[in-house]
Amino acid sequence: MLKTRKDFQNEDEYRKYTKSGDFLCQYVWKGKSRDQIIYDMALPNYEQEHLDEAMKNCDILNEHLGVELDRMILYLIDKNAPEDDFDPDEVLYIERNEY
Repeated sequence: MLKTRKDFQNEDEYRKYTKSGDFLCQYVWKGKSRDQIIYDMALPNYEQEHLDEAMKNCDILNEHLGVELDRMILYLIDKNAPEDDFDPDEVLYIERNEY
């Protein structure tokens, strides 16, 4: 059975719980509103930005567990992240004396 906010002393403890396997593997989001999912899963703003697309993709795949939705949100965050401007030719190497 899923725990609720009432089972925790503060919001931070509840947020940690919502990222646990215990919560994510039991939570079913199908049939819930966007606002209810945000509340239940204690989604931070940066995850909320990808929630609609994640719900759509998971629904197409018939994946309605919290763990699947969480994984899709994280995938979309990574997919939409700006490209890294790392250029190995710009790396400065420092010679060090080995002891």
